[in-house]
Amino acid sequence: MEIEMLGSTTWVETVSTEELQAAELQPKGDKEPSKIDSKFLQTVVLLGFGGALLARYYAFIGYIPEIEWKESLTYLSVLALSGTGLLALYGLLLFLPGVIWSELLVCEGELQGLMCFKNTQGKPELCPIGVAKAMGIPFAVFLIIAHMPMAWGSGVATVLVAGLVGLIPALIILRGYLNRELKQQATKQRRSLLTRYLSFFGLSALVSLVAMVVLYKLLADPSRSGPSPARYDARELAMLAACSLISLVANLAVALQYRQWRTRAVVTGIVAAFLLFLAGESIPRGDRTLSARIIAQFGVGDQSEHTLFLNPEGIQLATALGLLEAKSASISKVQILSGLGRSYYLQIGARRIVFPKDKVLAWETTPVPLQAPKTL
Repeated sequence: MEIEMLGSTTWVETVSTEELQAAELQPKGDKEPSKIDSKFLQTVVLLGFGGALLARYYAFIGYIPEIEWKESLTYLSVLALSGTGLLALYGLLLFLPGVIWSELLVCEGELQGLMCFKNTQGKPELCPIGVAKAMGIPFAVFLIIAHMPMAWGSGVATVLVAGLVGLIPALIILRGYLNRELKQQATKQRRSLLTRYLSFFGLSALVSLVAMVVLYKLLADPSRSGPSPARYDARELAMLAACSLISLVANLAVALQYRQWRTRAVVTGIVAAFLLFLAGESIPRGDRTLSARIIAQFGVGDQSEHTLFLNPEGIQLATALGLLEAKSASISKVQILSGLGRSYYLQIGARRIVFPKDKVLAWETTPVPLQAPKTL
């Protein structure tokens, strides 16, 4: 009887232990799908931006490449590479400055009352108006001054200098807000806090400036240079205004949400990036769109001229199309609009032609020499 009871007790304890183990393992099982969903979401966003770039570019040139299964890996690589690069630039411009403000400035204990206050429960509560004044006004001044040389097509060096110059009045404005809030602090401590907070804001502005310069390099037209009003273009000005406005609003929204609702802040950054992408595609025209300029960085669809060397079958086909002169085995002054798939999509003069890759032995590039834009 005692043995049966012991056996029964042992059985009960074993079941209880298994239940405890199952209870301990259950949360881990619940967390795993969220990790998978997060990785899946990242992949979708990256491929989504890359796919939007390529889809917009091929809609612009009016061509859809025929991609075989063995070439799909190359296609996905292009999507991931372009999507990652574009999203990284947008993150520096539209998300990271707001994160720096949220984590290092708006809720600092010494700044209670300027951008943050304690609610009835004693928890810090952000003040949207305070954040918009203390962070938004200096950042807006910085953005306007940094964008001014872009309006007349100055060089990258001039844009960098303008951004650094624009940072000076922005820091002066912010210093005025901080001085009023820190006036009760000791002189030595106030100087230390001012240096710290101004450095954090300067860091956020420099991060944004780097992204602006790279995007400007992609979109800039080297034929436009010099501060002549005749060179002003309404679409260029509209694009710069949209970039400044979206950058300002997005970073303010991220700063207000990131501390308490990080998922919302990330979604806000993604939505702002999508809006800026739409602005880059809808405001400029022709080969000045964002997708066309980014694809051109890969040597496709730009103004570079290529020479195609053909095999005998290619010579026969090119001759039938009227692309070759007598006793010639190459086609010169060719622009390659697309190299994906089994065929090249070429522009030769005013003609656009689909030419099979297996009839091309090699091709060489003659890059268009870059014109050095005039600076101020």
